[in-house]
Amino acid sequence: MVALDSVHAGTPDTEHQKGMTDIDCKSDDHEDQLLAWAQNYNAYERIADDWVQVNRMLMPLREEWEAHQRIADWAGVDLLRAWAFYCAREACNDMYKSLLEGYPQVEAIADAIRAHPAARARDMPPDNPWDRPSASGFDALRGT
Repeated sequence: MVALDSVHAGTPDTEHQKGMTDIDCKSDDHEDQLLAWAQNYNAYERIADDWVQVNRMLMPLREEWEAHQRIADWAGVDLLRAWAFYCAREACNDMYKSLLEGYPQVEAIADAIRAHPAARARDMPPDNPWDRPSASGFDALRGT
């Protein structure tokens, strides 16, 4: 599993704030690839410059997931990427569960980004090696 010391700290370091572009996302392990992809997003530049504010902005998405296990249909790509980043950071602080054990929503977030009409190549998560057909892709994930 990819782990970065800055993820464990209470305050992100400069490298972490730059987006950690040096992470190798070519691992054979899908979960490691997802973790690296999520950590590679710079939520401190794209969403808010402070962890408390990032957390506040993600609250409605997290509440929707906890209540209905679906991605809110209004969420844009940057907010979804920030949520994946948040989950990755929290997973690195959890010594007992892996990313997908503790935060299964990361796979749903990744699927929603793959299907999002505004997602660009640089936003794309690693391919999912498990063939999980969904009734209508993006709409099914978002509960519409």
